[in-house]
Amino acid sequence: MQPQDNAYGPTNAAEPPTDGSPVKNILGQGNSVQRRIIVVVGGVFILVILAAVASSIISNTGKGAIVTLADVALEQSELSNMSMAANNSAKTQLVKNLAMNTYVTTLSAETQFLAFLKSKGTGLSLSQTTEDSTIIATQLTNSKPTGAYDSTYVQIEQTQLNLYVADLQNAYKATTSSGLKTLLNGFYKQALLLQSESTAAAQNLA
Repeated sequence: MQPQDNAYGPTNAAEPPTDGSPVKNILGQGNSVQRRIIVVVGGVFILVILAAVASSIISNTGKGAIVTLADVALEQSELSNMSMAANNSAKTQLVKNLAMNTYVTTLSAETQFLAFLKSKGTGLSLSQTTEDSTIIATQLTNSKPTGAYDSTYVQIEQTQLNLYVADLQNAYKATTSSGLKTLLNGFYKQALLLQSESTAAAQNLA
């Protein structure tokens, strides 16, 4: 009889004897306690293998870097949110352009980043508001009556971009995933362009 293939590969197990001879116990001839010990040890061994597989999946997105990855996504979210508001509230076209470029860039980066992490089984859940985002919103609101909205926004953006760049560098160093490194490197280059634009805006407003 030819061995039959199944989903796990060819089945080569011998058929049970038909001559009435006893079937050999695959756990040996030991007593029931010994057999139970063998079963338990085998189960533990399987769990160890599963744990090792899970660990390798996590390490592909950055060993011990979950907090760093969350920081990157959080900065992206804060930058896109504050820039969307600034695009509507800024007085000068220069700052409006900066805000729009920042909004489009960081929102796209955040979407790509979260989608990549989700595809690797490392989903992040971000709160809609944080303490920092509340402080930023308050600072921008308070600057409107004094006519200092544009300069305040640019100053805050420069601070947030510095934090964002630092988080990208930390995440890049921490991860072992080549795919994630490529993604982070792309975000880093975009952030440098935004830094240059915000510096030019600050100089123009000075």
